[in-house]
Amino acid sequence: MRAELAAQGAVLDDVFYCPRAKGACDCRKPFIGDGECDRLLAERCGIPFALVRGGRVVGTSVPP
Repeated sequence: MRAELAAQGAVLDDVFYCPRAKGACDCRKPFIGDGECDRLLAERCGIPFALVRGGRVVGTSVPP
C-alpha cells in the first residue's frame, strides 16, 4: 500500500490497523481530518471522526 501510494506522490506519516476481525473489538481508530469532506467520509463509513486544526483536535463526532 505504501509503495503504491508513494508512486502516486502520496506521503504517509504512519499506518494503524486493528489485527482482529471486524466487530471483534472496540479498538477501531477514528478517522482524522481537517475539513468537512473528511467528516462526511467518516460519517458515511460509520466511524468516529476527529477534526484537527493547527495540530489540535477541535471537534469530534461519533456515528449513531
